[in-house]
Amino acid sequence: MLSRKEIINFLEEKLNIKNFDGIFKENKLQILEEIIVAFQQNIPFSNINHISKRFEDRSTPTFEESIELVLSGKGGLCLTLCVVLHYIITKLGFKAYTTLGTVVGSDPNTHALCIVKHLTNENSLHLVDCNFGFASFHAISLTFEKESKTYEECCFAYKYTKDKNGVFDRMFRKLSSTEWRLAYSFKVEPEETYKSLEESIGTGIYTKELSVFNRGPRLVTFKNNKMVALKHDVLLIENENNVLDALKFDGNDKMLIDEALKYFPTINREELNLAFSIWRDVGSPGYIF
Repeated sequence: MLSRKEIINFLEEKLNIKNFDGIFKENKLQILEEIIVAFQQNIPFSNINHISKRFEDRSTPTFEESIELVLSGKGGLCLTLCVVLHYIITKLGFKAYTTLGTVVGSDPNTHALCIVKHLTNENSLHLVDCNFGFASFHAISLTFEKESKTYEECCFAYKYTKDKNGVFDRMFRKLSSTEWRLAYSFKVEPEETYKSLEESIGTGIYTKELSVFNRGPRLVTFKNNKMVALKHDVLLIENENNVLDALKFDGNDKMLIDEALKYFPTINREELNLAFSIWRDVGSPGYIF
């Protein structure tokens, strides 16, 4: 796979993170959170590579394909982003493993999560989730009794709660709202292998025709810690008041793609054109939002 030297080069060239080893020795939490933020700023949450193929030709990416999607800047869905980030940080010296969560409205166990052990002390557990499509700029300590602190990032507030059975919930709300809603749930165990992640997420996300990620183009990035998202034919851009402005293009996909690529320069234009063409062309329920 990748050598440690190649990973350090990825940090420096793609994520603009310098002096990893020096900071790692002094403050592991600090450098991990620098990686978390830079990863979300530079590697998009994306289904474009996936849906630039006809449904019958789509498949769950292999681990090697996921590595290439991240290194190229094309990004991917939760499986790709999670397993590659986990691979990178473990090669760099962090103690971490992957597990599964369940997103509201999706099949059970179709969201990949990374858990980091021994980050701040021998008993610490921290959640890293750079692959949900919503901002998560911190390594979240999971050693709270019932509820974490509240974080406010990119239009939304979020927190984590824990019940008596050890189930953690990610709760979120718009910054303008007081109503908390459930995003996903998970347990910190068992530790999952890539094969078990691939099997669970593959059948529930990648190869399931009615999966939302087979129904139309989706992209999310957090450049400058502001959210920009493409959801089908609408471009959502976070303004200075932390509200998403919706730009609509009245079916002019070329104009939309030109504008989207200003925010997603590492996305392949040909793949994006194909994704829109296939989405517009195929009229089965599996492709319509």
